[in-house]
Amino acid sequence: MNKLEPCTDCCGNCSRCGNCCTIAIPITKNEESTIREYIQKNNIKPVNLFENGNFYAYCCFYDRKNHKCNIYDVRPSICRSFKCNRNMNDLEKEKVKNHKRAYWNHIDENNEIKNITTFDLLFYDDPRPLLTLMFRMNADENDNIDEKRYKTVLEQLEKWGQSELVKSIRPVFEKK
Repeated sequence: MNKLEPCTDCCGNCSRCGNCCTIAIPITKNEESTIREYIQKNNIKPVNLFENGNFYAYCCFYDRKNHKCNIYDVRPSICRSFKCNRNMNDLEKEKVKNHKRAYWNHIDENNEIKNITTFDLLFYDDPRPLLTLMFRMNADENDNIDEKRYKTVLEQLEKWGQSELVKSIRPVFEKK
């Protein structure tokens, strides 16, 4: 997962910058249930992470235009505990603790990732942000994916608990 970067608010209050609102937030099954109920009750739709040909690797509940969290009242514990003015080492320890206790985006004692997902996939059955992230992480310097890199992405997704997603995607490679 990405290293946390501090925001500009030195008081610890949320500046609503979105820097900590990443795409693969660790959550427990209880948090999943609470969030699912909240978004259904409040008819909350995901924020589009694709805009003007760009991909924004934010949480789909972070409203970039209005700088706010659309599930703030039921946000996960990692979001609740994050304070921008804390020491970066303490924030990293907190992040590791949250990943270890999570079911989704869990990182075990051997730093192995389990049950990787994004909120788009978990709550809205939209795999595009996760797939975009995975393919971009594995693309060459020209943002190309060849058959070998594609296979690597599939192996990672399978290993990280997304076997159903792996079964559903089919590549088309250009013949050279």
